[in-house]
Amino acid sequence: MAGQPKATGPRLLPTLRCLLVLAAAARAAAELHFQPPLVIHSEFDPQSYWLIAENFQGRGGRDGGSGGTATHQLPSLITGSLNGPILWHVRSAGTSGARGSGGARDGARWETFEIANLKGAVHAAPVDVNWDGLLDLIVAYAFGPGCPSDCSKDDGRLAYLENPGGEFGVAWRVVDIGKTRHPAHRVAVLNREDRARARIVGVPVAGVADKSLDDPMYSPSEVFALSLPPLGAVHDPDAWRATERVVAADLTICHDGRPWSGVLGGGGSDGAAAGARPHGAALLLACSQGLISYDFTTSDDGQRDEWRRIGEQAFTLDSDAKYKGLSSAVQIGESSFAFIGPYHGNTFGISTADGPPGSQQQVVLKDVVGQGGHDVQLLAGADGVDHVIAAFRDEARGIYVYSPDQHGGKKGAAATGTLLPPADGSAAAWRRRKIYGGPVSMTAVADIDGDGLQDLASINWGQKDDSSVVVHYQAAPPEPDHISEL
Repeated sequence: MAGQPKATGPRLLPTLRCLLVLAAAARAAAELHFQPPLVIHSEFDPQSYWLIAENFQGRGGRDGGSGGTATHQLPSLITGSLNGPILWHVRSAGTSGARGSGGARDGARWETFEIANLKGAVHAAPVDVNWDGLLDLIVAYAFGPGCPSDCSKDDGRLAYLENPGGEFGVAWRVVDIGKTRHPAHRVAVLNREDRARARIVGVPVAGVADKSLDDPMYSPSEVFALSLPPLGAVHDPDAWRATERVVAADLTICHDGRPWSGVLGGGGSDGAAAGARPHGAALLLACSQGLISYDFTTSDDGQRDEWRRIGEQAFTLDSDAKYKGLSSAVQIGESSFAFIGPYHGNTFGISTADGPPGSQQQVVLKDVVGQGGHDVQLLAGADGVDHVIAAFRDEARGIYVYSPDQHGGKKGAAATGTLLPPADGSAAAWRRRKIYGGPVSMTAVADIDGDGLQDLASINWGQKDDSSVVVHYQAAPPEPDHISEL
């Protein structure tokens, strides 16, 4: 009838439903999703400690006898224990499935083989030593039962484990490089893709215990580096030891060291030089002094390295803690860091530079989680956002995912995880979500199932009956399949 209003409600309902579906999809895409944790190895070992996720079977671009053709493109895991066993975990190819499908449940299986046994194996890093296109391992071992607070003069050795052609089920050749200056707790390889400039860095927590100190954890130690020996001498321990040099002798309680290529304020950091630095050409240390970075130059004759400190940043996270500084750190973007501190500490933090890259860092987030902070990593989500993975053992045991807030700081069911207001009101908020409850000592990030998304692997410190190796497959954001009637 003329003059009556048109009935618009029913026509608007499909539009509103569509908008709600789009909004739900946007919320799902802004968060990190995982398949349920998959235990791939659970044989109890109270000293299980470290793991690496890399492709140890696929050859790189160098011709190592197979024409440089990749024989196996998926990463596998290598784990280690202070009790000695070094285990290789390989996933059968199966079918990777759709992006984010969590391919372990497609019929693929995991197999485990002991490639070597080195008592006190505390860490390792991959590098192609013999330049055959396959990654080998440098292992820090003989980390004595008293370490790090009561290390003896006999503690601390390095070994080169030679990959046997990528063949699973074959023991790796062990070349004992020998005694090191101090017992390394971490190993980092710089310039991994450039054999002439590759450097193997050993990072001790503490040196031989100095009983005259109030706390032997502050016993003097030296961060040291070795070059790769000539190709014809990779099995000669003397050729390895002849390359050893001191990186730093004035640092204490360095819990973590990793290859790096960023810019850190202080210490004469040169932003222009750092911008031209190849990926992984510098060293980032997490110590009682905070974050410290180094790089090196080599003499014209190639015989001498000169290490220089290119940046430093002190952090005070817990003024009442026994130890200061940081336990682990990773860079986010161009000018921010995520870290755990102090040593085995209780606090997760985010810092950012108040200015261009190279400016001094300001802490913008402090989240007191509980004792046992051990390791941080960066994981790229299907949402295109970098998320931080924080591993804790002991009191706060578990894996925590820290994600930039995508919900404008609003609380509610739509926003997954605990909202963490920033310490600096001008900074963005973050959200914390716990995805796993084991006593995790280390994590590693890689696309393990080949579906195009980064996955997460973790190893539990062998407390009570739990020393499992676990894979956490990243899943694609769920499709919204139901909107309730209005």
